[in-house]
Amino acid sequence: MSRGWAPGPHAHWQRLDENPRFSVSGPDRLTQLEQDARTRLEALEVERERSESPYKFMSAQDLRETHGRVQKQISNLDGWTKVSGRDPGVEEQIAGWMDRLTQIREEESRRHEWYNLQRQLAAVALSREKGVPILERSDVGRLLGKLQDVYAESGWDMRKKPPYMPERFKVSDLSGKGLRWYFTLPDGRIAHPDEIHEARRRKRLVVVDDIPVPDRDWTLGSSVAINSAIRKAAGR
Repeated sequence: MSRGWAPGPHAHWQRLDENPRFSVSGPDRLTQLEQDARTRLEALEVERERSESPYKFMSAQDLRETHGRVQKQISNLDGWTKVSGRDPGVEEQIAGWMDRLTQIREEESRRHEWYNLQRQLAAVALSREKGVPILERSDVGRLLGKLQDVYAESGWDMRKKPPYMPERFKVSDLSGKGLRWYFTLPDGRIAHPDEIHEARRRKRLVVVDDIPVPDRDWTLGSSVAINSAIRKAAGR
């Protein structure tokens, strides 16, 4: 029995090299993933444009430094209350700093997702060029450490043994099997590590150098704001 497998409704306990249905999802799947990524990128830009956060136009370095200062201020105030007891004035200050920290984390989250989506789009293009799914070199030895669990994602209390719930499994893009545990490839397709190793053996997946992602000057504002300014200047 292969480690980590959870069979779906039509899956079988068998090695991939014994499975005549072993295949790689085609261009339609890549097109769908690409469209989804671009749609989410557009939504991120709109979210950022509508955000009233004072941190959205900070450079990456300034945002990191500000995060550290705010975190330190909260820690200092929290330490003071532990020594001196509850103080409504100090608690109000902590609440204010916590609001700032929340806004910073929201901006960091948006930027992190932006970079991940840009990386995915680059991976989709590279997968099309290679004709097979790709795996970044840095992930080769970390497949099991980066597995995702559909039960955990669905909110199941993992301190309890979950029942068999094949309806929650995700379909592998490499074999069509139902998966409880899966790894997300750079282009967004999913598979189990055993499938990935088998695909490499069959040369149906290639390992590439880590995909570079273009940096962005966050102080310039979002593309939505820039495009809006261009349209206004053109009288449209």
